[in-house]
Amino acid sequence: MAGRTTTLLVSFFIAMATMSGRVRGHGYMLEPPSRQSAIRVGYSNIPRNYDDNALYCGAIAHQWDVNGGKCGVCGDPWDETPRSYEHPDGRYVKGVDPVNKVYAMGQTVEVIIRQTTGHRGYHIFRLCNRDNLDSPDATEDCLQQNVLHLENGATKVKEADFCNGIYKFKVKLPVGLTCEKCFFQWKYRAGQHWGCFQDGRCCLGCGEKQEEFYACADIVIRDDVPVTSPLSGYPASCALSSANNASTTTTTTQQPHQQPTTKRPTTPTTSTTPATTTTTQATKPTTTATTTTTKTSTLTTTTTTAGDSVLERRCRGSLCWLVCNLSLYYCNIFSECRGCSEYLALRVSSGR
Repeated sequence: MAGRTTTLLVSFFIAMATMSGRVRGHGYMLEPPSRQSAIRVGYSNIPRNYDDNALYCGAIAHQWDVNGGKCGVCGDPWDETPRSYEHPDGRYVKGVDPVNKVYAMGQTVEVIIRQTTGHRGYHIFRLCNRDNLDSPDATEDCLQQNVLHLENGATKVKEADFCNGIYKFKVKLPVGLTCEKCFFQWKYRAGQHWGCFQDGRCCLGCGEKQEEFYACADIVIRDDVPVTSPLSGYPASCALSSANNASTTTTTTQQPHQQPTTKRPTTPTTSTTPATTTTTQATKPTTTATTTTTKTSTLTTTTTTAGDSVLERRCRGSLCWLVCNLSLYYCNIFSECRGCSEYLALRVSSGR
């Protein structure tokens, strides 16, 4: 046992040392073609940034401990002067003709995100009309005026798992809004760090202090153009959580910096369909240890009963408890820690 623990500890620190550079980048936006990554889809006039998947406000410690949670609208560190992707003087935008892809008013846009390291977080999309804005680029106040909706009415979209690949989102542009200089923003709020809300609830992904990643695009919206065809050649390979269903109002009405949690049921019985997930509480408690996982092609649902105490004891009594509380990404690397990773995921889903 001691030998296995030592091996796990050594492997963990080696993994952290060798992978720290690789896990920095988390994703980039291909459609609409972003200021950071348009060169990847054929726009050769855009300066190349080989770190275009790591626009994350200068890292979590810099964003929250130095800048009080503030970040540039394209993911540049708030205290960077000038910010690399913001007008008028950013080094990647100064003197560069913007892509300005044209969309029809009210169109449902197929947004394509390439996730290079998923952290089971939320995706949020916002829009700023810059036509008459008294600022050289988009502002936070302007973006908050148009938090965009998906086809099912949700305003934030949670990942089903730690997936690296292509996500596709059907995002609706506002009806009645046209612009020649619109700013489209993708915001990804990761969920792999342990944190607590002010009411005392703690879990992975809880609390305000989480990593945030951004991309931004310049688009045009007109009422006299045909609906734009989506970008081809990028089939979706990552699924979204069942928590994004339109019927799950506790998810779609949350603020961007919150994550929904629910009371742990005594003995739930679960019925799952490809579109909805419902849970009802039985009248009599049971102590039988039961874990049920149901998967479909588009959503993943996990439920647990009160009998997971054995899994909890095994998790808390191992080095995996430390590893998994530091980061679920590293937790899932080691086969010895998969049970602990499962237990922590259950704690998050049950609001404990």
